[in-house]
Amino acid sequence: MLKMIVVVILNYNDGKNCLKVANHALENINIDKVIIVDNCSLDNSYLFLKEQESENLIILKSDRNGGFAYGHNVGIKYALENYNPEVLFTINSDVIVENAVLNKLIDFQKNNKEYGLISCSVREKNGEISPLSSWAFPSLKDICLSCSWIFRKFKRKSNSQKYVENGIMEVDAVRGSLMCFKGEALKDVDGFDEHTFLYYEENIMGKRLKKAGYRVGILPQIEYLHNHKENIGPRYVDIRPNLESAYYYATQYGNVQGIKKAILKICVIIGIVEQDLITKIKKKIIKRRKG
Repeated sequence: MLKMIVVVILNYNDGKNCLKVANHALENINIDKVIIVDNCSLDNSYLFLKEQESENLIILKSDRNGGFAYGHNVGIKYALENYNPEVLFTINSDVIVENAVLNKLIDFQKNNKEYGLISCSVREKNGEISPLSSWAFPSLKDICLSCSWIFRKFKRKSNSQKYVENGIMEVDAVRGSLMCFKGEALKDVDGFDEHTFLYYEENIMGKRLKKAGYRVGILPQIEYLHNHKENIGPRYVDIRPNLESAYYYATQYGNVQGIKKAILKICVIIGIVEQDLITKIKKKIIKRRKG
């Protein structure tokens, strides 16, 4: 079977932007197929996208909203079974990326067999290059501290700049908004781990790939724009999925067991209670201001 270049886009109530990203990718002569997976959207996204389906634009629907990893795996498994991709991208619907950047990532993957996953620098809406383009695996101390609201508010992940070799910076994890995989690597690790709904997918994927003998890196000299959606109205954080994913990552991929596991569990519970309390206080303050 001829090896192809495939893009997978996950949709949740954002069909029009998914279609923009898909059509832009299909303008690239190096990209053969784009797969959009509707992750059980609550609007008419799936029907809208299904009407746009073509030979090179495939529209799928997940059987449930299982989160980031589950939804992407629907597209990844379909691509692996039907197209034998040499290179496979996962791209968010809020990403703006030039085809020249995609081509550089494709060329690198084709010519560097040891890298299972690469990406590049991320430019934020404010015009700055994000320090969260890549990062080092979090330690148990990092995860425990991240259970605290104060730590989350002021602390940021540090970029794991190990070295630059032939234009590539080897890292532990890359931003999940745009990931460029080697098809064989995805086969070897069987896609994403579906035990998390949201958060820590990048860390888990980095661990899985490195365990399978692959390297992870970014090309810091090229970039894409992560065009985040604006938040409308007051923002209430549900920290539970984040901390539950952190606990799963630490216990399944970070060798955290025994007393350390118990301490982490306590930190997670305290973190959830703390965030619930902060949310209640915020709601009361807003209610008083309106009243």
